[in-house]
Amino acid sequence: MKSYINHLKTTRSFGETLPKNYKPTMRSSATFPIQYRAGQLDTICTFMGYWLLKRNIEKVTAIITIRNKDGEKIKVESHVIDSTKSYVFKASQFLKKHKPKSFLGSFEIEIFSAVDMVFPYPAITFSFESKLGKTFVHTCGRIYNDFDDLSQNNNQIVPESGFDLYLDKKYEPFFSFINGPITNNGKKYEIEIIDKKGFTKKFSRKLKKMKPFSTAWIPIFLKEHERKGFSGEKVSIKIKHNFEGFFPRFVAGNIYDSYKAISLTHSYYDTSDDQNPHSIYKNPDKKNYSDSTVSVPIDNRFDAIELVVYPNLKKKSTNLEFLFFDKKGVFKFQSSNVIEIANNTKNIKYIDLLDLIEQEGQKLEFGHCKVVFDGHGAVPTRIKLGLNFSRASKKHNLPSNICFNANVPNKNLTKKPSTFKWCTVFSAKKQMIYLMNSSFVKKYSQNAHVKAKLWRELDDKHLKLNFKINANGVINIFDSLEKRLENFLGKNGIGWITLECNSPFVSGFYVTDFGKGVIGADHLY
Repeated sequence: MKSYINHLKTTRSFGETLPKNYKPTMRSSATFPIQYRAGQLDTICTFMGYWLLKRNIEKVTAIITIRNKDGEKIKVESHVIDSTKSYVFKASQFLKKHKPKSFLGSFEIEIFSAVDMVFPYPAITFSFESKLGKTFVHTCGRIYNDFDDLSQNNNQIVPESGFDLYLDKKYEPFFSFINGPITNNGKKYEIEIIDKKGFTKKFSRKLKKMKPFSTAWIPIFLKEHERKGFSGEKVSIKIKHNFEGFFPRFVAGNIYDSYKAISLTHSYYDTSDDQNPHSIYKNPDKKNYSDSTVSVPIDNRFDAIELVVYPNLKKKSTNLEFLFFDKKGVFKFQSSNVIEIANNTKNIKYIDLLDLIEQEGQKLEFGHCKVVFDGHGAVPTRIKLGLNFSRASKKHNLPSNICFNANVPNKNLTKKPSTFKWCTVFSAKKQMIYLMNSSFVKKYSQNAHVKAKLWRELDDKHLKLNFKINANGVINIFDSLEKRLENFLGKNGIGWITLECNSPFVSGFYVTDFGKGVIGADHLY
């Protein structure tokens, strides 16, 4: 794990000074597992030519490698990316000649440039597509560029954690990764499963021998008794390992009803034992800044919108406060429910924000909740959260599980004049893109103006849209525009949308809901 401060420096996220002997990034890469079941499940890989917009790079080259589960190459393609448009690749297209009934393997996407791309991981979305909907997650696993890249990210070895496992037999929780260039000779690892009351079970496991670039798809429950004894319908996990040769951020989720659908998220660092002095973040201006904040959309079309706090935080007792605003940014009320976290307890906090509204006797059909983390001037630097949108009233129930972080106050960010966000558009009719204009600045009052461009796969033409978001307000940018956007994308077309905002504090999530209970969701790039 690279420290948060070093991450900011190497990525220049908020205008930080580059470290000495900074090495430019000419290769960025991503690896994803492929799950294919004929007529039932497909894997999609999609990205847009954002390098042309964001970095002013004229062109890059994408090399796409398809491998089987043993790491053997099935197909290699090279694409010059010289257009700002949507690029879509489906596993079913690459597997046409083979016509398998089922297939487990991997995508590797490598992006090469003659100009520094800054980030060694590209903004690529991978999705599982079924008759019940689309679920998706952004780039998480990758093969290191070189030894320097490996050593920087292995500065601290920590467990991976922070995702939900469903206990019902209808669900098969898993995690997955693509091995690097080093043969894995059956390394041992340990999993710790934790419920909402802090009850835990530990299991020691051992990988089968893995060849270079082979795919690991690992079920978490191997025997039925391993699901027993926990409180609630879901639990979480910590995976302690010493895997090497690749960036160990795991794809994770739950297989639903024998591969009718698969939920998608990714793991995150367990920082509970982090000894780095930067693991605790001190508020640089307690008078004007909150210690940390995050904003979550409120939309009563869902049965639940659940914020999850996992027991993977550096110990520093912190209170959560919940402030609710309507869509125009008008403060409505504060929940009387204050929740303590990061106090070294192992229990998971599942907080249904819609329930908090009901408990106060309030109504809020559409708006947002600003979650304020109060640690009396200091909080864990990395506060990893989950966000679950669900439609449990539907026949099929497979919620989202977005992995995201709270935002600590950074003075450099207040000096940024703007921000650039983007995300995949899987459906104009069945997708919501929530944009919130909220800040760690206590007396925040800046309205945000957003210039949006919708890009399609057919060509590099784009559709222009403009939005205004009041301070502390929220919008669903597709609201009432579905038909116009669908006509532009084409039937079943997958596009991308870019968002240029004159405020550095615009954030958001995108969510798909095809009406059958399977919810896909992620945060914006």
